[in-house]
Parts: sequence; C-alpha cells; structure tokens
Amino acid sequence: MNLVRARVSTSAAVRREERVSATGEQPDQTPAAPVIALERPRERPVGEWLAYYDGLRETSPVYWNEDGGYWVLTRAGEVREALQNPEVFSSASITPGDPDPDWRWIPGNMDPPLHIEYRQILNRRFAPASVAAMRPAACQHAATTIAEVEDEGSCEFMSEVAGIFPTRIFMETIGLPWEEAPRFSAYADTIFDGLFGLNGRDVRDATGAMAEIREYFVAEMA
Repeated sequence: MNLVRARVSTSAAVRREERVSATGEQPDQTPAAPVIALERPRERPVGEWLAYYDGLRETSPVYWNEDGGYWVLTRAGEVREALQNPEVFSSASITPGDPDPDWRWIPGNMDPPLHIEYRQILNRRFAPASVAAMRPAACQHAATTIAEVEDEGSCEFMSEVAGIFPTRIFMETIGLPWEEAPRFSAYADTIFDGLFGLNGRDVRDATGAMAEIREYFVAEMA
C-alpha cells in the first residue's frame, strides 16, 4: 500500500507543480477526496457495516483513511482499473497495517510478469474441466463433514463445517492428506486474525503461522 500511495501522491504532486508553473495559478486548496477515520474491523449490529459501505460508495468513490493513512477505492469500476494498472498500483503490499511485509502471498502479492507465470501454473488446476472433475470428491467431503457433526444435534458451524469442508478439498487438490484439514484451517484463522488484528492476535501471530506452513511444505517436498 505504501508503494501505491507513493506512486499516486508523487504523480499528482508533479501534475500540480507543472500546472502552477505553466499558468501561474495558485494551487487548488480544495480537498480532492474526503478524509475519513474508518477504524479497522470491529463488531457492529448485523447489516450496519453493509449500510455504511453502501453510503461510502455513493458519496466517496475515493477517500483517504486517517486510521492507518491510506487511500481507499470503494467502487468496482475503479478497483478493477487499479488492479489492471500494475505500473501505477503495485500488488507487492496489500495490507495497510503492514505496508512493507516480510511475507508475500502467491500470486496475490506478485506484479507482472511474475504474477502471470504463477497464474499460468494455477489456472490448470482451477480450469472448468479440472473443477468439474473434483465434484465427486467434493460431494463426498461435504457428506463426511456433515456426518461428523450430525449426531451431536448442533455444532459451531464456522469452525466445524465451513472451515473444514473447503480446506479438505484444497488439501486433496494439492496432493496432501485431507485429514490435515483441521490443522490448516487453524493456520488460516490465525493468519487472517493476525493480519486484521482480530481475536487478540497480531501480525506476529500471522507470520508465525505462515512460517509453520512453510516448514510443513519444505518437509513434505524433502
């Protein structure tokens, strides 16, 4: 995000200086975008966040968030344009709270041409024909996951079903034992909680979980 902010701010400043130098005009002091102090994710009543973001999209297609210091695009068209313009908007950093991270998501934190190379490898696994071929296994994993909690009469859905079911499919897709799904589901929870400062976790917890995943894969590939 610091790369994005530096590139955008620098180019905007240069354009202003060029205009003032050429015309003798005084720089416009009117803010080009609203300034908002939007706190990091916190609990609100159901539906309140959605209504708030809907309002932002209506009034503020671009705004500066003082909580962390970064620009935010709120509409799909502008977001798509930024994602498709890597010369201006880099993907090397995507977490405002950690603008120069020690880690990189692959391929999410990669800019072209490296991003394209990784996508070509992944696309084969997630092409329509490949996904269709996974359907029988996915159905079986769904049935198994439900059967494991059915006799209890109730369950904690997010941790016992929603977290486990897709992780089992992912494990099988990359050729690892699906029985390891609870372990990797826990890793995922720790990483996202840490990146967003949720449930008492921070970036150190997230990077620790990433390191454990890396060690697991290194051991598997040895």
